Amino acid sequence: MANLNPSGGASRETQRKQLDLLARFNSRHLEALPPNSELAARIEAYELAYRMQAHAPAVIATSGASESTKKLYHSNWDTHGDNDKRHRKLCTETDKPIAGLLADLKQRGLLDETLIVWAGEFGRTLVGTGGRDHRLTDVSGTVLHNIIARLMNGES
Repeated sequence: MANLNPSGGASRETQRKQLDLLARFNSRHLEALPPNSELAARIEAYELAYRMQAHAPAVIATSGASESTKKLYHSNWDTHGDNDKRHRKLCTETDKPIAGLLADLKQRGLLDETLIVWAGEFGRTLVGTGGRDHRLTDVSGTVLHNIIARLMNGES
């Protein structure tokens, strides 16, 4: 996965020191200005990006997972040709990784407090070269966000 390591070959320690220095500069700059929530949000975004980058390798690592856990999630959905035939086959395999996720969360005591969202990264057109092209204007993520927000606010 791209961008999991600091750029330029820097160590995590060096990156942390750079971000701490940047945070001090930003904090002084922020104090010298009228209240600026956009700048404060940008400063926090740098920190969030660092925390995500620092923790992602452990989160996505499968080396420590048991063989039974690895078997729960096995699936390969990347298709760019012969989609009708391949998706018919792959759709029959969908239940296994989802059932694995649910069983894994339940076993860890996390199922009661986890919102599970199943969504694609983008839509597909009906035509394309050797398969279906990406539909970059798909709004399913926006619609899904609105549904989740309503549910979390107690609306139906």
